[in-house]
Amino acid sequence: MIDAGTPLLLSLVNYAEALVRPAQDEGTLRAAVAALSALGIRLLAPTETIARNAARHRALNISLADGFAIATAKAHAATLASFDLSVRRALPAAGVELAAELLG
Repeated sequence: MIDAGTPLLLSLVNYAEALVRPAQDEGTLRAAVAALSALGIRLLAPTETIARNAARHRALNISLADGFAIATAKAHAATLASFDLSVRRALPAAGVELAAELLG
């Protein structure tokens, strides 16, 4: 995706989720933040609409954080990259496509 120049978007909710384990050590946290920054990921604050849709997506048997990922992708007309099978199964019902780079 990076090589293809695909814009990378990440909800701040999912950003925080990705930093939970690294946050146990300050040096590891700094390294994780630097690594995510180096990827050129655009961090997006959830809106009220995204939050409501994330809550609705809980009915798809996914976590609230996964609901935020899906709702953020939908709000920005983006595809979603995930290896989580429960998230992948929820995408059609949410009207979001899996990133083409992960198909196959």
